[in-house]
Amino acid sequence: MALKKNEKRLLSMLTISVTFYVFNTFILSDDKKPAPAKKNKIQVIGDQTLKPGVQETPLLDFPVKSAIRRVNMNSMVNSEFLTKWKRDPFLGSFTPDILDSLQKREKVEPFVLKAISWRDSVAYVIINDDVYREGEQKNGIHVIDVIGNKVIYSFNGKKSILRFGE
Repeated sequence: MALKKNEKRLLSMLTISVTFYVFNTFILSDDKKPAPAKKNKIQVIGDQTLKPGVQETPLLDFPVKSAIRRVNMNSMVNSEFLTKWKRDPFLGSFTPDILDSLQKREKVEPFVLKAISWRDSVAYVIINDDVYREGEQKNGIHVIDVIGNKVIYSFNGKKSILRFGE
């Protein structure tokens, strides 16, 4: 099978880079230290001498920690999705009680409509720094409908309308 022109170029570039790396790493390196000599005794614990090969587990005077450790997945999750208003817009999936106990949000009664965005015929609105999708309910707010520049929502069962500039 014949190689195409671009494949030949890529293959030659790969060959040149590998050759350059090997030459630079092994031939031009300044590290001329000899390899360490092997020792017959590996480790001495108390009066017991360990030799290379298969060993019985020696009795140790100190506890040995396992190499396997538990990982807290919550600490690995990076929850820093802060926006310009220093607020995580995705915290809305939690209940208001949890957010209040974490002190992640402030209770603001007058709702302010900040943005309306349409994507694939689905409306997304930002109300008081929280992102809502049309028909979604979180933090006690249920976005019912988006019409032009106004949003019909209900808060604790009470329907209201938000408009830009109010």
